[in-house]
Amino acid sequence: MPDDIPRLPRQRGKKNQPKDTAWKQQNLPALRPHYDVTSAIPVTLITGLATLAMGIALYFGHNGSLEQEVVYTNCYENRTGK
Repeated sequence: MPDDIPRLPRQRGKKNQPKDTAWKQQNLPALRPHYDVTSAIPVTLITGLATLAMGIALYFGHNGSLEQEVVYTNCYENRTGK
């Protein structure tokens, strides 16, 4: 072997295994909320009122917009230059 290549010592055992911790092994406890009537009904009502208000605002905003009508029925009769 050439002298310019360093020799690396061999390591045996758990060289490529992650440490046995809850973070590395993905065994952390998860948030598991408990839904009951006292928490579900207010959230549902608030969400419903918010979407209803947004729908009413969009409806009145649409009614206040301008609409332009373009009639294409006689487009071939009004040509110029022929």
